[in-house]
Amino acid sequence: MQEVKHMLLNYSVKGYKVFYDEVTFSMVADNYIKKNQDNLIKGVAGKYDLVKSSLIYGPNNTGKSCFLESFKFFLGILKDKKISFKKYDKNIFYKEEMPMEFKVEFAIENQIYCYELSFTEKKVVQEVLKKNNANIFDRENRDKVAKIIFENLGERPEELFLNFLPKEYFGDLNYINNFINSFEFLETAKSRYGVNTSKMLEGNNFIVINEIIKKLDLHIESLIDNSEVVENLKKDETIDDSLLERLKIFTKYNFKGIEEVLPFGLIDSMGTIQITNLIYTFLSAIKNNKILIIDEIETSLHTLITKSLISYYNSHNNTSSQLIATSHDLLLLDDKYLLRKDQIWFVHKDENGNYLYCLNDFKDNSETDPRGNVMKKYLKGLFGALPEPKWFSE
Repeated sequence: MQEVKHMLLNYSVKGYKVFYDEVTFSMVADNYIKKNQDNLIKGVAGKYDLVKSSLIYGPNNTGKSCFLESFKFFLGILKDKKISFKKYDKNIFYKEEMPMEFKVEFAIENQIYCYELSFTEKKVVQEVLKKNNANIFDRENRDKVAKIIFENLGERPEELFLNFLPKEYFGDLNYINNFINSFEFLETAKSRYGVNTSKMLEGNNFIVINEIIKKLDLHIESLIDNSEVVENLKKDETIDDSLLERLKIFTKYNFKGIEEVLPFGLIDSMGTIQITNLIYTFLSAIKNNKILIIDEIETSLHTLITKSLISYYNSHNNTSSQLIATSHDLLLLDDKYLLRKDQIWFVHKDENGNYLYCLNDFKDNSETDPRGNVMKKYLKGLFGALPEPKWFSE
């Protein structure tokens, strides 16, 4: 049975934490950009080309992490089937009656869906689901059939009608849950401190991880599968399970003709552990058609390593997974060899609000810009989203 593919097209949020006004993000590619065609998932729903990855830049405390968090918050409401949030999830300048608003457009195979939700702390204000621009249901503007169904459901002011629609009238809406479950969030600050060796050893993962590790110039001869030895050690009930988990993978080093084999992570750097986690996460996302969300993707990584891993994700090895990540590593702003202009986004903040926009919105950029020009222009302040800290002196 062929796996159903889920793709994110567009996403908007308004009223969540720092975002007083609506901001909109898109994974839809600009077909006028001809470079880096491997970075695209082509012909989605027979209509769109989508970028495989997008990086978001901007100063500290302007809303980059908050924007990624809004995905988790919105998806959590859909999973809980009702509105529920803490006081500071809402923009602190919003009055009580002002609703938070979310809108997501996504593709499942050859169909395009759009779901809109707005709500206050007390009730759902509006809820709309569309398929190929035609309404499946509209909470406020109900046709005769839907009106009868909604009346039977009652008002349910805090619950989403999306989760109570009968199949005989609205069809199977399980694809919504499948789309929700296609998101995966990686917290890089936590993933540096250990790896799930059992998952790394599943299927073909370990072979590919080993191949990539060797290509990244980490001065590691290879990783070794030690799981058979660990199975025998399990007979000794005095050995802690967490220790057994760590002993499933060893690292082989070769220095001046001398080989040494040690448990993975024993002397390996945090960066090496982070790299291994990121490789596994990429492989899992690519295999399972995940939409991957990562805050500060470069954590503990050298720029060239991060570039290499992103290039792997953008390559032909990935045909159905999407990545949205924030970064402070300006050397990743390579719009010639690594990214396209429609893959680079900025968050800007001033006294009037927070703004999210794409490098591709600056139409004066030409396809013939020399390598590194985006970084230079960014540092000159031509794209905004740049801090202006004061320099300290005696």
